[in-house]
Amino acid sequence: MHGDDALIDLIYGALLGETSWQDFLGKLSRTLPGGGSTLFFHDANRRKGAFSLSGGIEPSALDAYASYFSSINPWMTKAAVRPVGRGVVAEQMLPRAEFVRTEYYNDFARKNGMESAVGVTIIRDRGVSFMLSTVTSRADPDSNMAEAERLTRLAPHLRRTFEYYSRAPHDRTVTDVAEAALSVLDIGLLMLGDGGRVRTMTPAAARMMEEGVGLSVSATGKLRSSKAAVDEVITAMTDRTLERPHVSDVVAAGSRGPVRLTFIRVGKDKAAAFFEGPTVLVLIDPAHPPRSNAQAVGPAFDLTAAEHRIFAGIAAGQTLREIADNAGISYQTARVQLRRVFTKTGVNRQADLVRLAERFGFALAS
Repeated sequence: MHGDDALIDLIYGALLGETSWQDFLGKLSRTLPGGGSTLFFHDANRRKGAFSLSGGIEPSALDAYASYFSSINPWMTKAAVRPVGRGVVAEQMLPRAEFVRTEYYNDFARKNGMESAVGVTIIRDRGVSFMLSTVTSRADPDSNMAEAERLTRLAPHLRRTFEYYSRAPHDRTVTDVAEAALSVLDIGLLMLGDGGRVRTMTPAAARMMEEGVGLSVSATGKLRSSKAAVDEVITAMTDRTLERPHVSDVVAAGSRGPVRLTFIRVGKDKAAAFFEGPTVLVLIDPAHPPRSNAQAVGPAFDLTAAEHRIFAGIAAGQTLREIADNAGISYQTARVQLRRVFTKTGVNRQADLVRLAERFGFALAS
């Protein structure tokens, strides 16, 4: 139990900012041979998840898990329904004889020294499980059981961490400050959390939604739109696997004309992102539908006139050869200019360039 005390102290130390979650996970990793510990989530409805915070696991493995292997993790079927708070060994999720025949084992786990694991579900919310797990190079479930029991004892303390974040005043503070500023401009503000659920709404936003801006709140508390493209943005912006801050402008069909909706994904540290979930601000501006900033793209990325012509041509749906012919330059010169555009804008595919152009209000090809 002395080992438990040290780990429990690290949990509360990380919660209070006196140490880091990596310190806790690093110490937990050392309880098993070849150990690597992670606080992670899995959405059973979407068959998707990620290792949110980790210790003792290579960055390349974290990326591979989030990008593909979370979708085929064979342990997750049972993990989605196992009792909350009870530590288990992997073999209780899936017999080893079946596990070693899976793509997950042969292409991911074995290559990263993960022969087995112990895990516990901390909380489960609307099909999304939040878990603590330690993978290990030791495949013997009897030897690993003691560590599964340790996770059972740690689970209540981690559950309290989720409760702390749920009571944190962060959301209320943000909306109080923003409401004072936006009310002058008659702009409504909503704050969304996991799955597009509305956390808070300013009076201006409530009024605009009643007047008809193509937005509503479902019976489950989720923001919905009469326009499928807006629903897609809501889903994408509140996806837990979207790690970096992001801004997206879209148009909703209001009863009095087009309405500008600006979605802002608030940046968070990894711990807040895991325990609290995503926070997305939605600005509703019926008076100012999106304006074109097409001319701003050149100065924004320091594009020359020739490079801007390439950018605009791609946005308009032209092929690189068509752009070259229209400009009276060789195809090879156009290719060189396109590579410069890629370098300056930070993208490496024409499809990504089109998405960037859309953000700047270019008239895109239909």
